[in-house]
Amino acid sequence: MTEITRYGENFLEKLANLEALRKQEELIRADKSTFHVDGVGKAISLGYEQLRNAAEYTDGNALFQKAITRFLSRLFLLGDEERILGSAEELVVELTLSGYIENDFVNEAMMQDLSDLINVHWNLYKDMNVGVKTKKAWIIEPLASRIEDLFYPYNKKMAVAQLAYEYFATTFKEEVKYFDSIKEAHLTLFVAIAKSLIKATDGTIRVDLLSRYRVSLKNKESYAKFNQELDKIFASSECLEIEKNVSRKGAKFRILLRMVEEDKDLSSILKSKDKFKSEYENTIKTTYLGIDRLVKNGVIKSVVFLLITKTIIGVAIEVPYDLFFYDHIMWLPLIINLLFPPIYMILLSFTLTMPKSYNYKNLTDEIIKVFYKKESSLLIGRKNKSRGSETLNFIFNIFYWIFFVITIYWCIWLLLKLGFNIVALGIFFIFISTASFLGFRLSRYIREVEVGYGEIDAKTLIRDFLYMPFVMVGSWISDKYSRFNIVSIILDLLIELPLKNILYLIRQWGIFISSKKDQM
Repeated sequence: MTEITRYGENFLEKLANLEALRKQEELIRADKSTFHVDGVGKAISLGYEQLRNAAEYTDGNALFQKAITRFLSRLFLLGDEERILGSAEELVVELTLSGYIENDFVNEAMMQDLSDLINVHWNLYKDMNVGVKTKKAWIIEPLASRIEDLFYPYNKKMAVAQLAYEYFATTFKEEVKYFDSIKEAHLTLFVAIAKSLIKATDGTIRVDLLSRYRVSLKNKESYAKFNQELDKIFASSECLEIEKNVSRKGAKFRILLRMVEEDKDLSSILKSKDKFKSEYENTIKTTYLGIDRLVKNGVIKSVVFLLITKTIIGVAIEVPYDLFFYDHIMWLPLIINLLFPPIYMILLSFTLTMPKSYNYKNLTDEIIKVFYKKESSLLIGRKNKSRGSETLNFIFNIFYWIFFVITIYWCIWLLLKLGFNIVALGIFFIFISTASFLGFRLSRYIREVEVGYGEIDAKTLIRDFLYMPFVMVGSWISDKYSRFNIVSIILDLLIELPLKNILYLIRQWGIFISSKKDQM
């Protein structure tokens, strides 16, 4: 049997404990009857959820949690206590009709756990003297994460995050000086790892850290203080910098995460280095295939997102502006603004290629170091730049922005020749930047399984040179859009709120009619 490092031993122990807990819960819930949902409103709910997710453009792993968060936000905001205390069934109905869980999936024990979770967090929501936005971050989003974990346990992903944290923490001592305390430094490291490697939401990270530090929901003062610490970390530049560095060195852990998600018997596999190596290489292959499908689906989602958003903005801004100032619609700019960003997005997709074959070996060698070689990990903190490299970067930046200004000037000149006005120009550059950023996000899926910086060929170099300035603008737009998503707000207020309440009343009416039948 091959000797395993302490990282590997701790990891296997964590997985064994989680498996024991899973079996214990299965025994507790084994003989409970399940909750069945009638199909009234399923087609409408499912169709709306697809539209809402396209407008949100959230990573796939967060869609379920986002849907729960929207339900809870709507519920808590209305403040109907009687409805809230009995809302577990309503939530299960909504998630089932929206296609997030199978019918008859939830049993009595799960329903009771769900009800208890909602009631405890509602009491905290009422008592916590902070703003609505803070209540959402501190209470509703963690509750959504706990509910998601109730249906689809997330703990195994956190086991991988813990392994990465222990591995990287061995060389993190030099980074402590940049923080106010050792606690803050290691909280920041864990947050960066959870965000980067397992795509954990802020709510999920809060839940895990609240549990680790034994912060009780019943103690409002300590709960608020700890969440304030986390808010500071989530918003810090140090966390973002460490997150980027972790991401570059985290490919090996992402492949391992795939093995964990596939429920492979790692306690047996890890006993043999050769067996583990073989299984790991097979997982790399299946991961590459999965990413290839993910990128293709992402291109389709991006095109849909651009079309939906552009159509709404065109109807709300561009068409009224044309009618007011020109007494007619400027069709050519409108059509170009509608069609060019999706076409540009499709063309960008042809530059997204999977890593070369030598990346297999690099990934395997890296993970072997974690489990079988007692070597220190690479430093994942700040990098000290030499004066020479800073000078060279300064020169490159000047050259880069000169070229960018020339490109923008040429684009504006051409678009003005085509009849664009100031509003149409602004919308064009906003959507080109957005499309560039969406393409960049898709390329990130590929970079996440590359060791180091990956290979830069001529095609990639030209693409990056031309579109990276637009990516930076698109990143800024995306950040503002995620904070104030006008399309999502419109959908929530004008469609979701009335739609979900109408469906709720229809279901209540059906229950009333059924009770009347029983009385006859």
